[in-house]
Amino acid sequence: MIIRHSISIVYLSTKFETILVILEWRYRVDMGPMNQKLGAEEGFVYRPVK
Repeated sequence: MIIRHSISIVYLSTKFETILVILEWRYRVDMGPMNQKLGAEEGFVYRPVK
């Protein structure tokens, strides 16, 4: 039971992390040119995929 519980926790955390990454990615893409300034401050630079 303990092993199964830990596996479910890991699964949920990774799933949640993936959702956060997707949301952040969509947010950055939606921001567009303005993201250049925000990204520079955070250490990320948005590069449009060509």
